[in-house]
Amino acid sequence: MITKYKNRFLRGVIPENINLLGTYKAYLHAPFFPKINFLNYQKKFTKDGESLKGMNSIIGVDEIGYFNVKVAESFLFEGVDVIQLDYNLPQNPKRLRRHTDELRQINQNEYMGVGVHHLKNTDIWALWFSIHRQLKE
Repeated sequence: MITKYKNRFLRGVIPENINLLGTYKAYLHAPFFPKINFLNYQKKFTKDGESLKGMNSIIGVDEIGYFNVKVAESFLFEGVDVIQLDYNLPQNPKRLRRHTDELRQINQNEYMGVGVHHLKNTDIWALWFSIHRQLKE
């Protein structure tokens, strides 16, 4: 794992009132490109009664992957609470169901995230990303 992204993620918080409603532009982070919005990648959050849910959008095409939102302990960082985007839903392809995104708030409109892939007996780091609230929709 890349230390600077890990440190930024761990410095983040879980807000008392989680208000993720709306559209967020998603950026991938890696050593060879510090921040890139690949294929206009976005995450869209909505409410279903009291539950928060969402979907991914790439190049303006929605429904690339659905997720439910909850607060739980990180799969990768023991004792650290995160906002989990759980893709283990029947409408997603089986491969995507083995993935969870974990978020921590960096500032009012930005969250740092880590993608976690679930193998049979272990959870592994997949990628670092951040999401930024789009103020105009």
